[in-house]
Amino acid sequence: MLHGIPPEEARGPPDIAAPLAEFSTYCAGDILVGHFLGIDLGFLRVALARAGLPPLANAALDTWPLYVWLSSRSPGDGAPGIPAVLDPRLPALAAALGVPCHGQHHVLRDAFVTAQVFQRLLRRRERWGVATTAELLQNSTAAIASQ
Repeated sequence: MLHGIPPEEARGPPDIAAPLAEFSTYCAGDILVGHFLGIDLGFLRVALARAGLPPLANAALDTWPLYVWLSSRSPGDGAPGIPAVLDPRLPALAAALGVPCHGQHHVLRDAFVTAQVFQRLLRRRERWGVATTAELLQNSTAAIASQ
């Protein structure tokens, strides 16, 4: 009930190998973006291993560590930084960044809100001197490591 999955969709384990292989092919070489992405990547790692598929080798950006990294610094232009958020959950971060968030734990709605949060953070990156994707990955990875 928490994730909005009806009981008829939760009965018995589905054959997930084909959709996982399709997903791996679809996102091959792309940067994965999510909120608390480590949780999702953990589930994916286990499912891929059980299906006999190779692990994902994608770079990943997590919106929370990216927010933490950006919010812990003053922007280079002297303007106010990002609003303070103490609650790490997606709805709280979305609200602080002006992203409408109605309900949670619905996969498509959460993905859409996460994409908008990421876009809001991405628009601010240049104020902190982050100009390339490599710098963004480096700084967000450093933020993950420092937590």
